[in-house]
Amino acid sequence: GSVNFTGDSPVILTVDGPSLGGFVCPITIASTELWKVGQLKPGDRVRFKLRSLLQVVRDKRAVQEYMQPQPPQQQKEEKENGVTILRDYATFE
Repeated sequence: GSVNFTGDSPVILTVDGPSLGGFVCPITIASTELWKVGQLKPGDRVRFKLRSLLQVVRDKRAVQEYMQPQPPQQQKEEKENGVTILRDYATFE
């Protein structure tokens, strides 16, 4: 995403935002932060924070790692003091 200055008010362009050609886009919004832009309503105030490329790359890797598929869970039935307990176990292949 980026912030485009086309006139009196800045415009935030997200993934599907068009290139308006010839206008300055001095601010880039990291892809890991675009979800926050989606929460904004017209007229909301936004405050930008300067981040290094290294911070952005680390955030992107952390998000990608978090989004990896998890191993399926299996349940194992155990009895303790006459009570049946179902426990979840992850299986790795």
